[in-house]
Amino acid sequence: VLIRQLVWSVSTWRASREMHLNMVHSVFHSPLSFFHSTPQGRILNRFSKDQDSVDTSLPEVTNDFFICMFYSVSKAILVTIAIPLFFIFFIPIMIVFYFL
Repeated sequence: VLIRQLVWSVSTWRASREMHLNMVHSVFHSPLSFFHSTPQGRILNRFSKDQDSVDTSLPEVTNDFFICMFYSVSKAILVTIAIPLFFIFFIPIMIVFYFL
């Protein structure tokens, strides 16, 4: 649980930071006409709205992803223990899904 929480915290922090840096880079490299036609409040409101959506929804989505991955891997291991022949078919199927 501790490792999952640590990975979850670091990944959401990095994603949030990366999105913020990309937004700042985009705004700083926009033409001057953009700033003449767009009020500062609208730009700031857009920044805060996008950042809030990343900060609130991304942690939940990454948590769900890790839970689903844990369940999927554990079920594959249990089925492989119960039916060893499953592993022979499981590897090619995973390779095909990887390249789709």
